[in-house]
Amino acid sequence: MANNVIFVPNIRAQQMAFREWPGMVGQHIRKITVRGAALASLEAPAPGRPPRNRTGLNYATGELAMSIVPAFGRRGKELEGQIVAVPKHAIFVHAGTVPHMILPRRSAYLKFYWRKIGKTVYARGVKHPGTAANTFLLRGLKKVV
Repeated sequence: MANNVIFVPNIRAQQMAFREWPGMVGQHIRKITVRGAALASLEAPAPGRPPRNRTGLNYATGELAMSIVPAFGRRGKELEGQIVAVPKHAIFVHAGTVPHMILPRRSAYLKFYWRKIGKTVYARGVKHPGTAANTFLLRGLKKVV
């Protein structure tokens, strides 16, 4: 006589393992995200050179020049880990910029010290040559993966 085995799946245990943060998949995503954020912060560009930005602070926002935090969320039934660069200028560092005009906002002229000629210059606008992309977030993620 043959014995019959009946398998009754524990749906709650499966959901816990694959769809919630305390489960094994959630813990793995959290670990990768935290490690990716740490590596991306190591890859982040250094603050501006002295005397322009000696402290490493972004004077516009008062935040560190590049602080990177991991974020964890739930999209529908999916777990999601994100590496987020906090300062507003981070997207321009990561993606780069195209050549553009810089115009004064509060007065008729821009005033700045031009190191190349060694004196203070007044201008109605300047043509910025753009900046190359520095994909530090992607480099940190590639190192983890």
